[in-house]
Amino acid sequence: MKGKKIILLILTLVAVIFITAAGVYVYTSRTPAEKKTETIILSIGDKFQTNLKDSRSIISISIQLEIQKDKKLMQTLEERNAEIRSKILDILREKTVEDVNGKTGKQNLEMQTLQYLQQSFGKEKVVSVFIDDFVVQ
Repeated sequence: MKGKKIILLILTLVAVIFITAAGVYVYTSRTPAEKKTETIILSIGDKFQTNLKDSRSIISISIQLEIQKDKKLMQTLEERNAEIRSKILDILREKTVEDVNGKTGKQNLEMQTLQYLQQSFGKEKVVSVFIDDFVVQ
C-alpha cells in the first residue's frame, strides 16, 4: 500500500513538472507578432472634406490611426502624408450618401481605410482606424 502511494506521488510530481515545462515552452516560443506590442494613436492631419459621388452632399471626417510605436513608421507616415490623404479622399469621393449613412457606413469607411493603410505599410504596423468626427451635409 505504501509503495503504491509513493509511485502515485512520483507520477503526480512528474506530471506537474511536465505541464509546467510545456507551459514555459509555449509561452517563450511565441513569435514576435503574438507578443503584445506598444501602440500609439496618431492623427493624420486636418479634417477630410469632399463631395460625395452623384450628389451635392459633402462629407467631413477626422481620422486617427492606431499604429505600432515605431519611430521609422511614424517618420514614413509623416513623409507620405500627402499621398495618404489623397488616397483617403479618393476613397471618400467614390462613396454615395447611402454608402456612408449610419453606423454601418462609418464602420465600412474605417475598414476600407484600414485595408488601404495595411496594404501600404504592413498589416501588423497599422492596427486600427478611428473616425472621430463624421458629418454628411
